[in-house]
Amino acid sequence: MKAIFTLFISVSISLTIIAQPQLSLGDITPVVGDVYNVFQADSFYSPGVGGSANMTWDFRNLNGYGQAYDYTVNYVTPSSTPDASYFPTSTVAESYPSNKGGTTYFKTSGNNVYMDGFTITVSGLGSVLVDINADNELIMTYPFTQGSSVSDATITGTAYFFFVGPQTATISGNATTVADGYGTLLMPYGDTIKDVIRVLRNESYTATSTLGTTTINRTNIFFYATSSSTTTANKKFPLVAFYETNINGNSTKWVTSQLTMITGVEEVSEKIESFKVYPNPAKENIYVNFSLTNEASVSVTLKNGLGQNVSTILSSTQLNNGSHNYSIENTFASGVYFLEIDVDGSKKVEKLIIE
Repeated sequence: MKAIFTLFISVSISLTIIAQPQLSLGDITPVVGDVYNVFQADSFYSPGVGGSANMTWDFRNLNGYGQAYDYTVNYVTPSSTPDASYFPTSTVAESYPSNKGGTTYFKTSGNNVYMDGFTITVSGLGSVLVDINADNELIMTYPFTQGSSVSDATITGTAYFFFVGPQTATISGNATTVADGYGTLLMPYGDTIKDVIRVLRNESYTATSTLGTTTINRTNIFFYATSSSTTTANKKFPLVAFYETNINGNSTKWVTSQLTMITGVEEVSEKIESFKVYPNPAKENIYVNFSLTNEASVSVTLKNGLGQNVSTILSSTQLNNGSHNYSIENTFASGVYFLEIDVDGSKKVEKLIIE
C-alpha cells in the first residue's frame, strides 16, 4: 500500500509539472530572417506583478500611440550591422530602429542563449555601445518555466561612449532572468490568452573611464505565449514587453505589443475637439472638460496605475455636441492615475498626478 501511495504521489507531481506551460529553445529563439512587427503602447502603463501560478494580467486598457509610432524589429546577420566588428561571435542581431533601442547581439550554444552586447541611443546625447567581449552574458537556459531562473554575476567587457569623444570604459556587472509567473493575459478587443509566462530580466553595469563612472541599468518584462497558448501572435516574440533603460539616473521607457490596441488620438480626434484634466498635479478637487463634435455616448473613468477603475464619472451617457464640464472629489491616495474618455467606443487617456 505504501508503495502504491508513493507511486500515486510521484505521478501526481509529475503531471503537475508537465501541466505547467514552458518556453523551449526551438519554439522561442529567433533566427536570421525573422521579423517582429510591434505596436508601441502607453509607456506609463504598469506591467503588473508576478510571483505565482495561474495569475491574470489585465491589459485591456493598454493604449497604443497610433501607426506613426509602430515599428518593425528585424533579425539580421551580425556582419550586416555597422558595429559587427565588436561582436565577432554573435549568431544573430536584433535590429531596432535607431530611436527605439539600436541593436542587440546574441548567440546560441546548446540550450543556452547569450547576449554579446548592445548599442543604444541616449536622447539628446548620442550612442552607447556595450561590448560583453570578455564574458558573454548568459540570459536564458531552456526549457524555462514558472520559477526557472538564470544569473550571470561576473559580466565584464568594454563600453564605448561615442558622444564624449569617443570614450572607452571598462564595464562590470551582473544580470538575472526569472520566470516569475504564468497565467492568463487579457488584452484589448477581447483577446484572452492562456498559458502565458511572465519573464523578468534585470541587468546592471558600471562603466569606469577617465571621466568617472557611468551606471547603466536595464529592466525588461516580457509576456510570452507558450506552445499550449491559443493566439495568432508569433510565439517567438513577446506578446507584450515593458522596457526601461536608465543611464546615470536618466530613464527611457517604452512598451510594445504584438496585439492590436486602442489608438487614442487618431481614433477619437474626429469625435472630440478637446479633453482637459486640471489641475495636474491635483491636491484637491479634479476638473474635467471636453468638447464633442457631435452627439455621442460618453463614458469617463479614473484608473489607477494598474489599470483598475477607481471612479466612474460618466457611464455610457448620451451627450449633445459642445462643451461639457465635470468635477471629481479628490479622495484618492497620492500616485499616478489615468483619466479615460470613451466616445462611441473610441478612447483617449490623460495621465494625472495626485499629490
